[in-house]
Amino acid sequence: MLNKSMQWQHRDKNTNDNLQFNLSKIFQNMLKLKNLRFQKDGVPPILENFIVNIEDKRFWYHFGIDIIALLRALLWNIRRKKPIQGGSTIENQLIRILLIGNNKKKIVRKIIEWILSPIMVLVLGKKKILKLYINNVYFGKNSFGIHEASKKYFGKSPKELSVSECFFLAERIARPSSFKKGRVKLILKKFYKKGILTKKDISEILKLYTKYGLVGVNEMWSEMRTYNYGGKNGKN
Repeated sequence: MLNKSMQWQHRDKNTNDNLQFNLSKIFQNMLKLKNLRFQKDGVPPILENFIVNIEDKRFWYHFGIDIIALLRALLWNIRRKKPIQGGSTIENQLIRILLIGNNKKKIVRKIIEWILSPIMVLVLGKKKILKLYINNVYFGKNSFGIHEASKKYFGKSPKELSVSECFFLAERIARPSSFKKGRVKLILKKFYKKGILTKKDISEILKLYTKYGLVGVNEMWSEMRTYNYGGKNGKN
């Protein structure tokens, strides 16, 4: 598994509001993260794929800031006259989780994240950033990181997770305490069209959601079973 310090020890697990913006300290901590050594962690590649495609689909191609997602979010917020939100990359989120916290005004925090994200990519590299993110992000049920989450939700280690369980946990990140039927349905359709999921995978995922008693899953299951997925994916 990963070095235990991959779950960052300087963060209070109950809140990260106490982290302060101190440039010198931030760079010191970033260098500490760079020096962490990896061991095989047993995290299924499909889980990493799900997380990237749900949280930051251009993760491997941008340099810490996704201009396309950011502009789309800005236009969306301007139309609705709301404060800036959305468009966060995995780097933006990781900086918030491990280095600066949530105790700044949103626009100030966003600017700090945009400044630091390209530096984080240069210092850590994409692979380490993704590993750190998966091992520290909040999955709900008071679980931080994939090892805690897989134990609390399914009573097993990450390497034992099924495809449906990996999807369930990846989808929890954005909304750890709520379930949006339309959002899940949209993700499943996109994943099928991209060839990430088969119809059998989708059936197993919906069975898992049903097991958890999430509202609207039974109706969604009926809709998905009769849905003409389209696209080039011919898998069953």
